[in-house]
Amino acid sequence: MLSRQSTAPESKSLKETLSTYNKLWGEKGSQTAFFRENIPLDPVDFTETSTRLGVKEIFTSEKVCTQMRGSFNCNMVYRQTKVVPDILVYSDDNHDVLQPLGEPGRDLGDGDKMKASHLMVVTSGDNCPITLNEMLPTTAEENADTVMRHNLLISALTALQKNHPISKCGARVIAKAKGMGCLETMGIREFMARQISSFSPEFLEGTPGYKLLNEDNTDIAQSTEKDILGLINTTFNQEGVVARTFIQGPDNCSQLLSHIHGFLLPQETPFVHYCLLGDNYISVEDIFIAKGVKFAKEDEGEKEEGEDGRIVDRVKEKRPSLCEMICGSSGDEDEDEGLTRQLTASVQEVSVF
Repeated sequence: MLSRQSTAPESKSLKETLSTYNKLWGEKGSQTAFFRENIPLDPVDFTETSTRLGVKEIFTSEKVCTQMRGSFNCNMVYRQTKVVPDILVYSDDNHDVLQPLGEPGRDLGDGDKMKASHLMVVTSGDNCPITLNEMLPTTAEENADTVMRHNLLISALTALQKNHPISKCGARVIAKAKGMGCLETMGIREFMARQISSFSPEFLEGTPGYKLLNEDNTDIAQSTEKDILGLINTTFNQEGVVARTFIQGPDNCSQLLSHIHGFLLPQETPFVHYCLLGDNYISVEDIFIAKGVKFAKEDEGEKEEGEDGRIVDRVKEKRPSLCEMICGSSGDEDEDEGLTRQLTASVQEVSVF
C-alpha cells in the first residue's frame, strides 16, 4: 500500500490503491507468466530489465536494489527459496513456512508476548502460481494460491499450538529433520528450538543475524535449547489468540517475490497495540475483501484441524476482518512499511526481509 511517506493522500482507501496498482500493472498479463518469464534465478543485475519492464514504476521503495551487492539484490528471496530455510516449520509441495531471520515479531512492539509466533510463507515450487505482490492484479488461480498460502500459515501456527510431530508438518520438514538426526516423532516446537539452538555465535551476530526476544525484550537466541523451547512453549500455549496474515505493499518491499507474514494476535486488545503492526503490514484478508474474493463461504468463517493436521472448514459465525475487529471498518485503512529480514544464512551484505 502507498506508504505514509509517499505523496499520496493518507485517506486513500485500499480499493483506490488497488486500482492505482492495476493501472500501473497495465497489460503485463498474469503475475505468474510475468514472473516465470522475467525474474531470473541466477544472481544477475536486474537494473536494465526492471527499467524496460516498468517494474521500477511499481516497486518504488528505496530498499529495492536491482544491482548486485555481493550476493544480494531484489531477487535474493526468490533465489533463496531453492535452498532449505534455517528455521523451517511447515511445508507442502509448493510452499515453505519458516520463521524469518533478523528480529522476528519486531513490529508487534516492545513487551509483546507473541513475537516468537512470527512466521512467513514463500513459494518454492516451479510449476505453480507465483506472484510479485498481492496488491497487484491477480488471476483466479493466483487468488486460490494466496488462499492456500494463507491457510498453510494458519496450519503451521496451529501445528505449533498443538505441538504436532514432525511427521505431520510436511516432506521438506521431515527431510531437514532427518538430516539433523531428529526423529519424525519429535514435536515441531522441539524441532524449532533445535534449529535455533544450532546457530553459531557468528551466525547470530552476522547479517541479517537472529534475535529471539522474550516479553522483557531479552534476546535468548544464544541461550540453551531448553530456554529457547521454554519461550516457544510460552508463546504457543497462549490462549485467546487468533492467526492473522499480512503482506508489505510494493512501495515497501525490497523483494519481487511475494512473501506472506503470519502472527498469533490477541482477540481482545486495545487499538493502539495494532497500530504498531498496522503501520508496517497490510492484512491479506482485507486485500481479498477489497478485491471481492472470499476466503470462505458466508457460514465458514472459522477453521479447525482435521485428522491430517491441516486446517479444515468448520461451520461457525463469520469472523470479522482485522480492520472490522479493531475499528469497525471494511479493511480500507492505510497499513504500510515493512519488516526487512532474509530467508537463509547465505553470505550476503544486506538483509532481505
